[in-house]
Amino acid sequence: QTGDVRLIISDAKEEDQGKYTVRAKNAAQTVEEQTVVNVSAQLSFTETLQDIDVVSGQNITLTCRCQGIPKPSIKWYQNDVELKSTTKQKIESKPDGTQTLTVNRVDLTDGGKFKIVATNDQGTITSECQVDVLMKPKIEGKVQDVQVVIGEPAQLNVKVSGVPKPDIQWLKNGQPFEIDNQRIKLVQTDDVYSLVFESTIIDDKAAYTLKATNKAGDVESPKSNLNITSVQPKIKTDLQPTLSVTKDEPITLTIQADGKPKPQVKWFKGNDEILPDQVGVQIIDEGENTYKLIIEKSTEKDQGEYTALVQNTGGQVKSKKTTVSVTKIPEFVTKPEDTIVKQGDTATIECQIDALPLPKITLLRDGKALTPKDGIEHTFDAATRRLVITVKNARVDQTGTLTCKLDNSVGSAEASFKLSVSAAPVISKGLTDQECLIDKELRLTIATSASPVPTVKWYRDNVELSNLGTKLNDDTFELVIPNVKPDDQGVYKAVVSNELGEKETQCKVTVLEP
Repeated sequence: QTGDVRLIISDAKEEDQGKYTVRAKNAAQTVEEQTVVNVSAQLSFTETLQDIDVVSGQNITLTCRCQGIPKPSIKWYQNDVELKSTTKQKIESKPDGTQTLTVNRVDLTDGGKFKIVATNDQGTITSECQVDVLMKPKIEGKVQDVQVVIGEPAQLNVKVSGVPKPDIQWLKNGQPFEIDNQRIKLVQTDDVYSLVFESTIIDDKAAYTLKATNKAGDVESPKSNLNITSVQPKIKTDLQPTLSVTKDEPITLTIQADGKPKPQVKWFKGNDEILPDQVGVQIIDEGENTYKLIIEKSTEKDQGEYTALVQNTGGQVKSKKTTVSVTKIPEFVTKPEDTIVKQGDTATIECQIDALPLPKITLLRDGKALTPKDGIEHTFDAATRRLVITVKNARVDQTGTLTCKLDNSVGSAEASFKLSVSAAPVISKGLTDQECLIDKELRLTIATSASPVPTVKWYRDNVELSNLGTKLNDDTFELVIPNVKPDDQGVYKAVVSNELGEKETQCKVTVLEP
């Protein structure tokens, strides 16, 4: 009797390979056959290595699973350098094909490209991964406080280590703030991160910290205090004690002062601040530490004491006082006019003057100052600059040219006018009866006053004597007959007249024969 005998091994494994013997036995005999079974499987990684990040100081385990029959030999590489098991790193292979590489307390040298190589009769396969060793950011060294004078540059430095290079954020009093990369800039030199202020302002005063962040974590630096100090203003060129300007010309006051921050300047007249919005006033910062107050058109009211107050956050300083005087050479804005007044009446002559300081006013006639007994007075209103010259109960002897003279500390001015006092004739010395020898000279004289100057007509027995009278001066008139004849005897009359009236005087002339 014959038959087939089978041995079936399901899910053959590598350990199932070998020499198998089949033995058949009966009473007649025993026979056996042998065969060799080889088990093989495709060489492959069922699980590959994976890239990994690890923080320095931690342990790392790289894992993969490899299958293949015959069982492959395994080698590990770091950056193409073969690795062996040591106290720091351990290589293991498990029966199920799991391969592990454990590195204890990794440091920066333990990063790079890792590779596992599996080899058997079928060939060689590899699996690779990238291991990045990370280092949490760390503040190296100490941060320093910085103190600068306002307007000067400042720089805060923090040294930071970390892998990969951390992202940096500066905080001001614990809060993010704007960095314009113009006045405030970020600068990195190797591992030193700097916050650079090209020119500091008072608002920069604060506590600054740096926050560094990467995959491994973050760290914030200790506070670095930026202290901004001010320099109290100092006046380099002060106001002069006095300033004199001509009326209507500008008043310019100038000081030079420095300080940090740049000071502000306020101007005062007495205790009152001069505001820049006042009409005709300019308050100017010219740069180069020069400050000016300009009053465009000076007047009397601009006279007084002026000061400047220079101040900044560091303090304040007051300038010296300057006394401003506004002057003007005396001037007749309107001049006194020629005036005619009747005797006994009052004459008023007005004019307008301008002068600073107020002038001394003198009235003159023929170069001599008038006195109260001359009967001519003047009054002056300083507010309106109105000068009034008054002649009360005018007299003829006041007639003439008067001069008004103005004097002050910067100059003088004069204006002249004619005062005419009109009056009807008055005969102060009249004719008297006379006797005259024949062939002798007859002289008849009268004295009169009148304004305007009168005319005098002479009469004998009421017949006008033309072309005989003469005028000795404004007040004296006479009639001269050189050789008296008998016909010259008679009644003589002098008639004195002007536009206001007339007077006459007469006498009897007797001609005597020897």
